[in-house]
Amino acid sequence: MELKSSEILSLIAVPAISDRLRRAQEAFISAEVSGAADVEAFLEELKGVALDANRLRRGVLSELVAAAGGYQAALFLEALSRFVLSMHDPEVLRRFDQCRPAPGS
Repeated sequence: MELKSSEILSLIAVPAISDRLRRAQEAFISAEVSGAADVEAFLEELKGVALDANRLRRGVLSELVAAAGGYQAALFLEALSRFVLSMHDPEVLRRFDQCRPAPGS
């Protein structure tokens, strides 16, 4: 059986994105236990995870939500919704167009 290049990319990228989500969850839970949780930073990281996942394919988003479960899944979906809605804001679109990729990305 021969894999397409997109399937190979998914096999490589999905574990990396899942690990990134898991690390964000662990950091958030640790910070929440100590009373220093930064919800906005967590939501920003979740947005980044969603963007990376969406670049692969939409089906991956469902897998990430299922993997997150409970409260984190709700935060993930909220961040994703905010991001999608913000893309209709002309100011957000203008700032997005001016963004440059981070070094090494």
